Amino acid sequence: MLSSKEKLLSLPSVFKHGQEKNTLVSICLIAMCINMAVPDGFDYQPASIDTALAPGSAITRIAWLLFIVIGIFKFGQSLRASKAILAKNRFFVGLLIITACSFFWSIAPDFTMRRILRITAVVTLCVAFAGASRTSRTFQLVLRPVFTVIMISSIIFVIAYPEYAIEASQQFELRNAWKGITTQKNVLGGLASMSSIFWLHAWISKQMRQPWPLIGLGVSATCLFNSRSSTSIMATIFGAFLMFMLMRSPGSMKRAMPYFVGIFVSILLLYSLAVLKLIPGSEVLLSPIASITGKDLTFSGRTAIWDIINTHIQYNPWLGTGYGAYWIGEDPTSPSIEMKQKLYFYPTEGHNGYLD
Repeated sequence: MLSSKEKLLSLPSVFKHGQEKNTLVSICLIAMCINMAVPDGFDYQPASIDTALAPGSAITRIAWLLFIVIGIFKFGQSLRASKAILAKNRFFVGLLIITACSFFWSIAPDFTMRRILRITAVVTLCVAFAGASRTSRTFQLVLRPVFTVIMISSIIFVIAYPEYAIEASQQFELRNAWKGITTQKNVLGGLASMSSIFWLHAWISKQMRQPWPLIGLGVSATCLFNSRSSTSIMATIFGAFLMFMLMRSPGSMKRAMPYFVGIFVSILLLYSLAVLKLIPGSEVLLSPIASITGKDLTFSGRTAIWDIINTHIQYNPWLGTGYGAYWIGEDPTSPSIEMKQKLYFYPTEGHNGYLD
């Protein structure tokens, strides 16, 4: 049975009912999400690659500095809870340590330090938020309305200013794809995916009365499919299927559920390995995915990017070249410049979280 505060929707209500200690870190978390999602200064004019990779305006840099200071302060305030959270995630802590140490062998130390500072803000704020939360659903209670506002704003922006809200590129994978008020279509797709999962969970768990969950899910799904982000679409389908399987399975299937979950996770792993082309004959496994997303088996030319990155990984297979030091723009000293030389464009990212 859900408590009354777990049925609340608005942010003011969340803060009012048992979240006083979490208000500042919640506001910072919301501001950080918006800062990462929308263009710097809400400038939707086309930007060059160097501008896109720049540290941002003075206001943006001040905002990140505040996020770091408040994150570290709040992390220290809830130190006991924060330690308990990190103790359950030792591999993640190890990854953070390697990330910080990579400054010393980075091929672009200034880029690495910038990324280290940002990940410090993200991790400390999120851990402090989790440590100060009073219920297991505080995260979605705080961020679900924010994501929904971004979805609604994006739909309005598409209608009012399609020249800014819809990708102008005529490349197949970008043509008519929505980016809304965010920086690019994949950002909108990722946020829409999380918003869809949050609203689906609210519907299945009956946190709110109809028609709000269906309205929220409809708005999120509209942005999700119009973003044409195949990764976000597939992640949402997989996540929704798993959620239904865990929360709405018949009682007679409860004993077998661990096996079903194991099979489901194995399928996800198989799909991931197939995407990376580590499985012979993966074209057969990926053909249904290609049909659903409307893309070819090169994932709109991304496999050519992955081939170059895989070659570069072999040069520094254990420690890499420094966190955030690979994609630094069309700099002749960067190994990523090979993308421009061989593919005649600079992708700014690997378009693959595993390889990144």
